[in-house]
Amino acid sequence: MSVYLSKILSLAIYPLTWIFVLLFIGLIFLAIKSHRAAAVTFSLSFIAFWIMAMPMTGQWLTHSLESQYEAKDATSYQNADVIILLGGGMAGSAPPARLNPDLNDAADRVWFAAQLYHAKKAPYIIASGGTLTWHGTTQSEARAMRLFLEQLGVPATAIIDEEQSRTTYKNALNCRSKVLYLEAKRILLVTSAAHLPRAMAVFQKLYPESEIIPVATDVRVIEVGEDLLDWLPQAGGIGMLTEAWHEWLGLLIYRLKGQA
Repeated sequence: MSVYLSKILSLAIYPLTWIFVLLFIGLIFLAIKSHRAAAVTFSLSFIAFWIMAMPMTGQWLTHSLESQYEAKDATSYQNADVIILLGGGMAGSAPPARLNPDLNDAADRVWFAAQLYHAKKAPYIIASGGTLTWHGTTQSEARAMRLFLEQLGVPATAIIDEEQSRTTYKNALNCRSKVLYLEAKRILLVTSAAHLPRAMAVFQKLYPESEIIPVATDVRVIEVGEDLLDWLPQAGGIGMLTEAWHEWLGLLIYRLKGQA
């Protein structure tokens, strides 16, 4: 399936879409003068929006993912043959508007991969991530991660680029030939803590002969609903809920069809 089509289909079943569907149904009821049904539908849409937009809801769903694998200090991990660093923490350059790679809030996965290397946990890092052309980028994420890793002191000879992947499944599939070339039997898989359950499911399926060691970074939720404001609707709440929903949905689809 095209990556564009998969993104569009995902949008169709995201939580915020449900609210628009309820509002549309409410408008239909108003048009046919079914005022009681319209009032019920609009009330349901308001309640649904409140629950979905509360940061607490997104925090709970995100924490349910992040808590599946413990985040540890780089020195605590066992030695491996290679580090696989998944894209999602950076965007490539997009001249002339953006001349340099752009770090987003998940870029600490790149930083942590460098820490693992400096702790001598593996001699190579495979940076896996393609070019997201719909964002106007002309540089692959793998290339952007390479530049950042080199700035963090990782030698160029220790970095292997995988520049074709735009999904987690493709990350695993396209890294396989490089892993086989290195004869790597133990892999440190580095990604955001919320993304790690889905990534582990994919890599364990495609690498049955290797030991996949989960490396959780970018932990976003420390406590769920710790502040009163976490119970009030906020734009950030919808964003966190959508990201967590995407991860759970992808994990479910992978378990049903064998890829995510």
